[in-house]
Amino acid sequence: MRIVMLGNTQPRAALLRGLLPFAAEVLRDDDTRAGRNAPLEVDAAVSIRFTDADIAAVHCRLLQCSGAGVDAIALQHLPKETIVCNVHEHEIPIAEFVIAGMLEHEIGLARAVATFASAGWGNLFRSRVPHGELAGKTICIVGFGRIGRALAVRAKAFGMRVVAVNRSGRQAAEADVTSRFDRVREAVGEADYVVLACPLTEETRGLIDAGVIAAMRPSAVLVNVARGEVVDEEALWQALSEKSIAAALLDTWYSYPTAAAPDPKPSRFAFETLPNVRATPHVAAWTEALMDRRYKAIADNLARFHRGEPLANVVWKDGGPVGEGT
Repeated sequence: MRIVMLGNTQPRAALLRGLLPFAAEVLRDDDTRAGRNAPLEVDAAVSIRFTDADIAAVHCRLLQCSGAGVDAIALQHLPKETIVCNVHEHEIPIAEFVIAGMLEHEIGLARAVATFASAGWGNLFRSRVPHGELAGKTICIVGFGRIGRALAVRAKAFGMRVVAVNRSGRQAAEADVTSRFDRVREAVGEADYVVLACPLTEETRGLIDAGVIAAMRPSAVLVNVARGEVVDEEALWQALSEKSIAAALLDTWYSYPTAAAPDPKPSRFAFETLPNVRATPHVAAWTEALMDRRYKAIADNLARFHRGEPLANVVWKDGGPVGEGT
């Protein structure tokens, strides 16, 4: 079996080779592409992106995405025989990241620590300001797949009320209330925290527009661990600048580094300069344990493919999408 790894998956070629339960030739795309005069013929490719140029350069029957999102794959241009699978395992750290962000907003632990040495102990003790609690607050989770459900379980443990928003509107066991994407404006109006955890699709692109943001409570906090483009960029900037919503924790952005543009601005607007914004560089899922879990899952799926068994997490097959998604 021949497997090629593209883009940022290439440094993990040795890791994948060691996890495979069968003999395989694992290639790094950068090692061979410059000298190729014809497309590389392989059984499987592993990548987080697969552009038109990649489709022309690599022919594969299985495209194993190294992450959950497939918005960077030119799905509509893939050969009909190419199957696309994604991989998850990121729901644990992302859920913990969101909980940490909400706790910091309520409690302000970092601020409390920073002020401790700034004045005398007596003054500090007498001037204590009450902080908030997550208990009793409402969280609206837009996108109720693996991340949304993992977050809901943890939010419930803190005594929060959970409003889920998904594509189907089917009641989710982990939520108190479930609504559809087309009712998101009503759903966010109930929430102290609005967390975006949906995939980027044509249905969700710009889902959180000026009208939805205007429907949020003035005290509400927006957390984006989905994709930047789920939120109208200018509308979000205006709302945060004018403080029509209280705050935002933004981990996903509108522009990312590429070979052609290695250091772009993450947004047209300087969100990181606003005092009510916590801006992070897409780190919510980025733990040491994540890659070990993901590559074990990838190796297992490649083994299924090698044995001719049903594949896990098929998202594209026979030239079209598979599954409904949430």
